[in-house]
Amino acid sequence: MNFNPDLSEFPQNLPNNSSVPAFSYPEDIWLNWPAIASIGISPNLCEINDNAKSKESPSTKNNNNVKKKRGRKPLRPFDPIKKKTEEKDKYWLRSFRSYMKFHYPQIENSLTEEDKEFWLFYLGSKGKPDKGGKFLSYGKKYKDFLFSHQNFIKEYRQWFAECGQAELNKKCEVGSDLWFVYYDYASKELLNYTVEEKKESIEPNQGFEDEKGDVPVLNMEQLMNLYMMSVWMQVNS
Repeated sequence: MNFNPDLSEFPQNLPNNSSVPAFSYPEDIWLNWPAIASIGISPNLCEINDNAKSKESPSTKNNNNVKKKRGRKPLRPFDPIKKKTEEKDKYWLRSFRSYMKFHYPQIENSLTEEDKEFWLFYLGSKGKPDKGGKFLSYGKKYKDFLFSHQNFIKEYRQWFAECGQAELNKKCEVGSDLWFVYYDYASKELLNYTVEEKKESIEPNQGFEDEKGDVPVLNMEQLMNLYMMSVWMQVNS
């Protein structure tokens, strides 16, 4: 059977600058390969994925030509003393630890066994940040350990409310910039310190969902497994 299409209605004189747009795959076609395979097309997944990446727009340049400052932005840009957080933590936590060495016998009988174990470690030689100890500095890990115990938070807040200003007066002149920086940090940040919850880690081969949560997005290994299964089903159908 010969097929002779009627070309009489097809325009004979096309403009010189006319062109037929080339067909291009959508960037997310590799996510929809089962639909393509069902009509007998086996896409080259690597090639399509590379083409999609090549279409990404380049990063925009900074037109202002202003050099950005290196390093992290200061947490307290208006701090007149520019004291490091760890220096302030070290001062306040060491002062409180010295106080608790004398205060602990007064509260020992009212504590649970778990609280006693914590305080004995905290007040012992290994509870002080130092080389060879559990904590090397007065940083985040040390503070997380302390403020994860409710009894510590209770005693620390009570001590600061009753003795905080008097203790700071021994270090610096009342009303000075140094006094204000240390007291402001302790009353606002250290006194309200909270331990951040650890986020669950994501496995490298784990599938994800889009923002709507209804369309699964597969990783390359899962995609190839489904592709091979589709080919096997077509061969054996």
